[in-house]
Amino acid sequence: MEEHITTSQSPIIDHPAPPSIKMVLTSLRLSILEGSFANVFGNLTGSLFLPAFALALGAGPFEMGVIAAIPLVSSAGQFGGSYLVEKIKKTKPIVVTTAFISRNLWLPFTIFSVLFAVKDPVLVLEVLMITLVFYHFFGAVLGVSWFSWMSSIVPDQIRGRYFGLRNIILGGIGLLFVLLGGYFLDWYMEMFPADNRYHAFHILFGIAVLFGLVSTLLLMKQPDLYKPSPIQHSFVSLFKKPLANINFMKLIRFGILWSFSFNIAAPFFIVFMLQDLKLSYTLVAGYAISASCMDILGMWIWGYISDHTANKPVIVISGSILALLPVAWLLVDSNPFSIFFFIPFLHVTGGFFGAGFNLCSVNMLLRVAPRENISVYISYWNGFNVITTGLGALLGGLLAKISSPLVTPSLLIFNSSYKYVFLISFVLRIGAVFFLRGLREPKGVAVVKVIQSLRAMQLWVPLWFFLPRPQPENLRSPYWPIWKSSRKIRLDEK
Repeated sequence: MEEHITTSQSPIIDHPAPPSIKMVLTSLRLSILEGSFANVFGNLTGSLFLPAFALALGAGPFEMGVIAAIPLVSSAGQFGGSYLVEKIKKTKPIVVTTAFISRNLWLPFTIFSVLFAVKDPVLVLEVLMITLVFYHFFGAVLGVSWFSWMSSIVPDQIRGRYFGLRNIILGGIGLLFVLLGGYFLDWYMEMFPADNRYHAFHILFGIAVLFGLVSTLLLMKQPDLYKPSPIQHSFVSLFKKPLANINFMKLIRFGILWSFSFNIAAPFFIVFMLQDLKLSYTLVAGYAISASCMDILGMWIWGYISDHTANKPVIVISGSILALLPVAWLLVDSNPFSIFFFIPFLHVTGGFFGAGFNLCSVNMLLRVAPRENISVYISYWNGFNVITTGLGALLGGLLAKISSPLVTPSLLIFNSSYKYVFLISFVLRIGAVFFLRGLREPKGVAVVKVIQSLRAMQLWVPLWFFLPRPQPENLRSPYWPIWKSSRKIRLDEK
């Protein structure tokens, strides 16, 4: 997944003439298509498949924590990438190059794993970790440059709806491939029991590389709408600017605490289900599907609400619910009630409110950060979040390992070492939510306004969001809907 304030109104980038509505809509549509292929790549090399492959190679709680903490190294890529963007101001070449490098790193790794996984799985696990280091480093540069690029393309008045729609489509496609991938793993191991189990993962990784290549080719076709002159700043002066922005730093403080507390537990829910509850890949994939379904619904609802009201109240509501989920996992066991009701309930709840939190966190960042040198502010947000995400995951792995002697099989809430991790995450998440106090959002509204919006009946009729309809005056835009006809575009441009 996935909040800063300072209301400088300087232009996002200095371009002599704004692009036409047709060019903007073409870019927005192409971004959804490209993102769909990138999402398949990300799901097949991550999601439940990366931890499952690591477990198959013999990874324990500590190794799983290390793998989850590897994105720590990408923090250097975040800051270096933003400086590169600000110096040359041509994001497309940076995005395409880093996308090609990061996604194709999986090709040599997959070949290496095919050759050595059976002979030396520990060696393959070590090479996997090294590959992930470089993958996340180049992915960090890709992320900050792509984010800067999109922030200049997506009009502010449709930002919530557009990213909500984009995330819905990407989430639906990701949902399908997670389900197919989980089913394929179980099918392969049942059909070819004599074959080594690594081959099933190798096939998935190979498919992922193909989708990643198509995604990179689509990035090359996407128009680069803005080509301003580079801004001359020293590295130090450029990165001092966010430190002077008090409201932005409040957002950073919250982001640091939330990412740390959230990721103490987040990487270990799948491990807990696969390792302790002994659930099948298909069943775990089904849980992921249920979360994705609610994420899809939530993205559209929260996107509509954030455009109509504000982002901070959505973050408060969603963050409060997400903070309570780890303590609920203490009650999970391998009984039918947990497997067929309680675990699905936790996944759909997390999916719906996680959608609101992630979407509105991004929108809050774009609303709070000054438009000038926005890539620097993005790198601060992403960089610090990545560092604390990695530290949280690493601490979670250590806690799971050292709490093993405290496991009490007869006591439901502590019959797994991972439940100690979940409890600590719950306590810290609750504390993090309180740090939203004092954070200001331009044109923000009270939490009660968002609650009233959620109670509106039309929000709960999914087709309502997909059908064209008259928009309130404050939501009308020539850029929405993005699927409008060429005739309608010509009329809007007149």
